[in-house]
Amino acid sequence: MARRVRIMQVGYSFEIGGSEKLAATISAHLDQRRFAPSLCALTMDGPLSSDLRSRGIACHVMGRRRGLDAALVMRLCRLFRRERVDIVQTHHAGQLLYALPAARLARVRAVVHTEHEQFSLQSNPRLRLTLRVLARLVSRIVCVGDDVAAYLADTMGLSHEKVQVIRNGIDTTAFAVTSDAARHKDRLGCAASDFVFGNVSRLNPVKDHASLIRAFSRLTRNAAGPAKLALIGDGELRQELKALVSSLGIAEFVRFLGARTDVPSLLPGFDAFVLSSYNEGLPLALLEAMSCARPVVATSVGSIPSVITHRVNGLLVPPKDTNALAAAMSELLADAALCKRLGREARNTVERTFSLDAMMRRYEAVYDAALANGRHGSAE
Repeated sequence: MARRVRIMQVGYSFEIGGSEKLAATISAHLDQRRFAPSLCALTMDGPLSSDLRSRGIACHVMGRRRGLDAALVMRLCRLFRRERVDIVQTHHAGQLLYALPAARLARVRAVVHTEHEQFSLQSNPRLRLTLRVLARLVSRIVCVGDDVAAYLADTMGLSHEKVQVIRNGIDTTAFAVTSDAARHKDRLGCAASDFVFGNVSRLNPVKDHASLIRAFSRLTRNAAGPAKLALIGDGELRQELKALVSSLGIAEFVRFLGARTDVPSLLPGFDAFVLSSYNEGLPLALLEAMSCARPVVATSVGSIPSVITHRVNGLLVPPKDTNALAAAMSELLADAALCKRLGREARNTVERTFSLDAMMRRYEAVYDAALANGRHGSAE
């Protein structure tokens, strides 16, 4: 019997974020008869690794030092050799910088790279240079949305033949429709009668929670019924955002729930999901909320307009527009029929277009093609 192909995902950390969750999802759902998954975080451990380890999936933490950690390349090389890795899949250009030379030294057969959004590349010339130089040495560049692929191919000039779009897929069984909202609201620290607006994302600048909080503060003054805002996630802006909530006098209406691994049991407690980011790729959290048949309000950035058709399966607003965000949230709060219709169509969209099984088959096809064209080393 042939040895299973060993695939190691290389990401920034095991904290809960979009790229980290995608790496974990791929590892957990690969065809175990053909592939042996593992993961490596260049910086730190986090909540995601516990579930992965409980599934028997190896998780490695490299403890990258601040600044340019040249020694990390050799540490990765030794890890790849020890684990006899066949394919390395990197997430974001910062990880490719270390993992690609390590993979070549270790004679890994193929490297697949994944880009989740273009904002970090647009705002960081060194990352753009890193990707331009190293892209010719990878087997395939996977983008989670058409906008990311267009930026890499058309703006950065990377090979169109090498760039491929694989949209994120959702486990619609885990992120299911439920009628027992009251129980889930209790887990959020909210009453059954509350209308709960929710957001799941890191508390960092690009997610623009400040605009969401300011928009929500207007609802607390004008709402027809009790409303709450539940923020799931953690990050460097936590204290700053809590201070903003206090200064607006809405602390009793806002729940900071921190990073959570039980999001599937919390999302059904949301009456509406709100995404206020000013830059995105194709956010998993948005698709997860849609899978739970939650009506969504989202900014029209990145690949989101390719998922959300305004007033059909969600509401779109311009980024950094507090007035538009507040108006959309107010509309959902006042119109239960609209919420139900948008939620139903959101679920239909995920079922039609964002199947987990379809995503996994596409990634497995990429791995097969990468091995067929690989130049480094040989499989056992």
